[in-house]
Amino acid sequence: MPLAATITPESAEAAYDAKNWSECAAQWLAVSERATGEQKTGALYDAACCYALDGRVDAAIATLELAFDAGYWDAEHAVTDEDLAAARTHAKWPALEARAKANFAAFEKSLVDPALRRELLALAERDQKARAALASVGDKPAIEAVMAIDREATARMKEVVAKYGWPGKRIVGVDGANAAWFFVQHADADLAFQKACLAQMEPLVAAGEVTGKDFAYLWDRVAINEGRKQRYGTQFDGDDIAPLEDPANVDARRKSVGLSTLAEYKASARR
Repeated sequence: MPLAATITPESAEAAYDAKNWSECAAQWLAVSERATGEQKTGALYDAACCYALDGRVDAAIATLELAFDAGYWDAEHAVTDEDLAAARTHAKWPALEARAKANFAAFEKSLVDPALRRELLALAERDQKARAALASVGDKPAIEAVMAIDREATARMKEVVAKYGWPGKRIVGVDGANAAWFFVQHADADLAFQKACLAQMEPLVAAGEVTGKDFAYLWDRVAINEGRKQRYGTQFDGDDIAPLEDPANVDARRKSVGLSTLAEYKASARR
């Protein structure tokens, strides 16, 4: 296994892609030890998945218990995730499923607008299906379908931002806030709106309401759309990273917002 200092979510994902389940589980556990909040519970959950795929069902169940103790709440994902198929045959699974559902109920109750979260996630699912069709077919109807969803999502996000300001973790949860970012990230036809959202997101990063990763990606997107150099190295120009400001210090900036090194990012993008 890599040295602890070199273990990152990206290296754990690489072990998963390589189907090296034992190493994947160990790396996600190491990631969880340095993480907090959803990052911690997600890492524990991913470690449990790798244990289950490795046939180590008792270890998968024990790690899921740790994830639920730490507040993992995505019951819908847990009960359908193919990676956990082996774990769902364990005698303890019904109790674990009940805990996950209780965690989810508490999570929804904590949100300002749980219905908006569900709406954003449903729209994001439609968007992903349209983009998958575009990548597969690439014909005019597929292009028009993606453009139509982009217009719909931008219009809806303008309503949401007018009501709440930027919809962060407190309002729609981390996944709902990420879906909101995704829509604005693709609102390239409305640069002024992208810039307004970026300005609202920036102070929420320190408050934990917006992930540094989402902020960095939108910062770079706005810069590129304005013809400027990007800051965090998240955007590609063809097969390579688009021009950077102060490239010598890009990894320090990436680390400050929770991103891997630029080299790791490039390697991940090419997999």
